[in-house]
Amino acid sequence: MRLRQIFEVNFFGLAELTRVCLPLLKEGNRPAIVNISSIVGKRGLPGRSEYSASKFAVQGLSEALRSELAVFGIDVLVINPGLTATNFSQNMLERKSLLKVDHMRGMTAEQVAGATLKAVANGKAEVTFTTQGKLFVFASRFFPRMVDRIATRQVRKLYSQAVSDQPELDPADR
Repeated sequence: MRLRQIFEVNFFGLAELTRVCLPLLKEGNRPAIVNISSIVGKRGLPGRSEYSASKFAVQGLSEALRSELAVFGIDVLVINPGLTATNFSQNMLERKSLLKVDHMRGMTAEQVAGATLKAVANGKAEVTFTTQGKLFVFASRFFPRMVDRIATRQVRKLYSQAVSDQPELDPADR
């Protein structure tokens, strides 16, 4: 149920709104679709697998639409804002992850909006904001095994207590 809710908001809402607006966009002067993805749409984040999956879907749809809609002169821009100072953490559907993310130390919503408008004006196809976000995407692309090892080490450390609290299996039950 939670996965469906996340996809309804992050992917299906975006896809359906795009579909409904296509006739208007085709008549536009300099039409552009701006899809808000995330750096975790480029690389899954432990403890946020469903959110990451929904943002990967946004990435895939946007990349396909960029080619499909170019014939109509419609630009498709993907924004990967990284951390944005919002109440995102308090409004998540589920807050069970031990991996805590401090969104309040990110860009303000106004900064994200301004940078997005600048990217549209410059005809960008995809933009990742913040130095930390750019480094994360770079490392994920060029050093994926290193990022895997770091993520695995972090998850093992975070969840070691939860795992040690589980009852030991009886050898006869294995």
